[in-house]
Amino acid sequence: MLVAREAVAALAYHLEDGGWHRGSNSDQSLLAMLLGRILDNMCSIYEGSSLHNPSLARKLKSMASLARGMEATLPVDYIYALLGVCFDLPGHAGCEDFVLQPDYAVPVEGVYLETAKYLLTKDGANALVWTSLRLDSVLLLLSWVRDWTLHDVERPLDSPAIFLEPPLFSASGRNHDFVWHTTGGVNGRTLSLLAVCVDMVTIVPDTASPVHPDTLASYVAFLRSNVDQTATDPSDVIWRVLIADQGYSSGNSIPTRAAVPLQEGFHEFMAHADLLKATAYRIAFQITSPCCKVFITQGGRTGLGPDVAEVGDGVYIVQGANVPMILREAGNGQYRIVGQAYVYGVMDGEAMEGDPKFEWVELV
Repeated sequence: MLVAREAVAALAYHLEDGGWHRGSNSDQSLLAMLLGRILDNMCSIYEGSSLHNPSLARKLKSMASLARGMEATLPVDYIYALLGVCFDLPGHAGCEDFVLQPDYAVPVEGVYLETAKYLLTKDGANALVWTSLRLDSVLLLLSWVRDWTLHDVERPLDSPAIFLEPPLFSASGRNHDFVWHTTGGVNGRTLSLLAVCVDMVTIVPDTASPVHPDTLASYVAFLRSNVDQTATDPSDVIWRVLIADQGYSSGNSIPTRAAVPLQEGFHEFMAHADLLKATAYRIAFQITSPCCKVFITQGGRTGLGPDVAEVGDGVYIVQGANVPMILREAGNGQYRIVGQAYVYGVMDGEAMEGDPKFEWVELV
C-alpha cells in the first residue's frame, strides 16, 4: 500500500489551502488518515476478485461511495480530490489518457461534463448507471452527467455487480458494443447512443418511503396485487425483484445472483415464521431498496427502479449496457435519464431475442 499512501499524502499536501474537510475539521493529518482508511477499504473490496486492478472510472465510483459524508469547499474538488487518491502514484498507471487537470477557472459544470465523457470512454454504457434524476440538485447539469456534490444514492444495481467479468447481468446481450457520440458544439452537451425501448412504466405504488420499516410488506402487497398471476411462478418474480436478484455471502462485498437461502427467507417473512431467515431477506431488501420503488410495465413486467420513476417513463436497453435504463421524454425527440433498473425477465438478454432494432436516442 506504499503507493496508495503516497497518493493520500500528496492529496493532503495539495489541499492544505482548503480542499476537502469534514465539517469544520481541516486537520490535514486527519484527512490523510481518513482517506488512507478509505483507500484500504476500497482495495480490500477489489482484492482477490475479478475486479482487481479496476479502471480509474471504477476507482472514482468506489471512492465516492466510501467517502460518503465528506464535504468539499469547492464543488470541483469532489473530482480533483478523488482523482488525487485514485491515481496510483508515481506514474498514474492506466490513467495517462485522462486529460482533465485541476483548473479552478473551469466552471464546475464543465469539470463534471468532461469527467462524464471520460467515464463513458473507459466503462462504456455501464458508466450511465451512476447517473440518476436528482430533484435536489442545484447545478445546471445534463441528465447523463453525475452531480458529484450530492451524497451518493444507492440504486438497485449500484454495486460492483455492474463490472464483474462475466457480469451478473447482460440485458443487452453479450455481443453489442457501446456506440456513442456527443453533439452541440465544443461542449458536446447532447449524448447520442444506440438503444431500444422494450417497455413502459404503467403502474407505480403509492406507498411509504423505502426506508420506512413497513415498506417491504407494502411492496409485497402491491406486487401480489399487480404481478401477472399467469406467470410460471409469481412468487419468484416478487422475491427476486425486491432485492434486484442479488445476494451477498458473509464477509464478501462482491454480490452474486440471489440463491435459495434468500428465497427461503422471503417465504419465512411472508409466513411470519423463521425469524433468522426472514431477517436475512429483510436485510438484503434494505441494502437494495434505498431511494428505489417497484413498478409494473405495460408489457406486464415487474421491476425495481429509481424512486422518481413515473407512469409513462420508458424502459430502455442501451446497446452495450448490462442493465436496463429508465428514460423520460424531454421534448423535441430527446430524453433524460431517470436511472437504472432491475426488470425481471430482461436481465439476461431476453429482450434481445428476435434481434430488435437499436435506434439513436439523444440524451440531454
